[in-house]
Amino acid sequence: MVTRGKTPELPAAAGLDIAACSRIFENTAASYKFLWTLALLNILRRGRSQVAPTISLQKMAIEMVKEARDPIERFRLNFGAHDDMAKYIGLYQEGGKKYGELRRKLCTWVDTRWLRPFFAKETKGVRPDKKLTAKLRELANRRFDRDEEPPPYRFVDIDGEPHIQVHPRWAEYFRSFAPIINGWVLWHWARFLQARNPNIPAVIHKIDPWFQRARGSLITARKFWEKIIEVREPLACIYSEERLRRDDFVLDHYLPWSFVGHNDLWNLVPTSQPINSSKSDHFPHAKYLERFVEMQHGAINAYREMVPGRSWEKKMESHAAGLNLGFDDLPKRDKLDDAYRSLVAAQTALGKSNAFGVDWEYDPDDPDLAD
Repeated sequence: MVTRGKTPELPAAAGLDIAACSRIFENTAASYKFLWTLALLNILRRGRSQVAPTISLQKMAIEMVKEARDPIERFRLNFGAHDDMAKYIGLYQEGGKKYGELRRKLCTWVDTRWLRPFFAKETKGVRPDKKLTAKLRELANRRFDRDEEPPPYRFVDIDGEPHIQVHPRWAEYFRSFAPIINGWVLWHWARFLQARNPNIPAVIHKIDPWFQRARGSLITARKFWEKIIEVREPLACIYSEERLRRDDFVLDHYLPWSFVGHNDLWNLVPTSQPINSSKSDHFPHAKYLERFVEMQHGAINAYREMVPGRSWEKKMESHAAGLNLGFDDLPKRDKLDDAYRSLVAAQTALGKSNAFGVDWEYDPDDPDLAD
């Protein structure tokens, strides 16, 4: 991705209006243009054999909803006051005939407004909205076959169903530079969402599939806790108080991963798989905090005895940064306790305000805990 300062730019391409493409997210008040772009890139990536692919608007609408579901349902991100994607997700979940309604409501404007930067002069001052929509459709269809700077797509009907047909040169551009363009879209998408979710950490982790897949990369953290369990036996689960075994535990994100968006060691604690599944994306009850801090304090000091000096500091970097403590203060129980209490209280309050479940408690009779 080409950058100047902090703003990314799209790769140049002869004969294509990349300057117009770079303006598609200007003055954006809702999520639809971002989701439309991501949907288009996803579908083009999957259909690489098609030179000038045709895509139904219903397919685009469904792909947009799929892109929006995790940020809204899993990560509880707010898309803004002028956005109805949560309602459209409901239509998608109803399925069947609702797909047609989903397409009509979701793609009524975004299919044409996405193209407006390519026809900025021709559509300046055009009102009302219906007239602007008709004008953009007419311009896209009329200029699709020209050699210089064709629009990315035109509008066609196939068997009575509305479609877009992507121009061959634009299809090749989107596919050839897919990683760069996808990164450019996510950069703008993250800025849009962060502005509407100012207190939510790691927004980029919650919209980028690569970061979400990285959730599974807990190998190093697991090795750390295997050593701690080995040298500190018997070590008990902070939730059930049952003994932990070195060869039979999973790592729990004390503050849920779907909220914090990282695998930092300061937020990880060993537990059993059933308890981890039961707790899911909830914030734990405050009564577990003392045991959590005690376990972290014991682990910090035990590892310090095993690996002294700079190697210990390197391993404790996430603790120091996440808790805003110096390395000299990390081994001190009072300092660690104060830092954790302040951080967990603030994060839990934010989680609650964003509709995360709070005050989860271990219940040995919970059916989710059955092996």
